[in-house]
Amino acid sequence: MNVKTFCRQGLLGRLLVTMAVGSLALSAMAAGTIQFAEKYEASEPGGDRCSVPVPAAGSPVKSISFKSGEYNCKNDQYRYFRFDDVPSPTFVVMTSDKQCDDNEWKMGVLTIKHPTSTSWKAIQDIRGTAMGGIVTPGIVKQEDNGKGGTDKGTLSCLEIYAPDP
Repeated sequence: MNVKTFCRQGLLGRLLVTMAVGSLALSAMAAGTIQFAEKYEASEPGGDRCSVPVPAAGSPVKSISFKSGEYNCKNDQYRYFRFDDVPSPTFVVMTSDKQCDDNEWKMGVLTIKHPTSTSWKAIQDIRGTAMGGIVTPGIVKQEDNGKGGTDKGTLSCLEIYAPDP
């Protein structure tokens, strides 16, 4: 092997390693979003809307009270949700209680496809799904305390448990 071939192979090897490590770092940072909408009519979301970023893998639990207005989300406003490029497995808990505890309705879903992107779904559809059943492709129901109604746009809190790194 001559010096030129040796150098080319060395450069190519370093380039491949850099590309592999770089793509791993990007995938660890890319976390997707969960979108919420007040209405869904004529195949389009409408009314008030907001988008919540999903924390990167290995991040601590992210608790969001919509009463605080974080991410421009309004309290007791949303009836529909959609996941966009959410990593798996991410566990998401939605509740009507402003303090994120278990006093009112509380339902949790888990992403099972990596990444998970869905069409718009009614939050109420989670309630109508059997425990462990598929809410929409890529999402299964994991928790439901069975309390209260979910059809009046009473979503107040979100807890997002990012996957382990």
